[in-house]
Amino acid sequence: MFNNYTKKGFLLLMTVLGTQFAEAQELLHYWHFNMLPSGTITAAVASDFSITGSGSITYNGTGAGYLDRVSPGDIL
Repeated sequence: MFNNYTKKGFLLLMTVLGTQFAEAQELLHYWHFNMLPSGTITAAVASDFSITGSGSITYNGTGAGYLDRVSPGDIL
């Protein structure tokens, strides 16, 4: 039984230390979808923020797609 708690304690310690010293992540692209054009979206939608300046997303399927139009948008 002691051995099981030792293993769990060690794993917990490694998880805490791993998250403590992990490098920060950086946001590459962000879309808020607040101002999408009406109708079926056939062109690429440019990102609202992009660290590279060229982020876009497309829907390659058929139909209206899965991009939700939200107007007015939210400021989450």
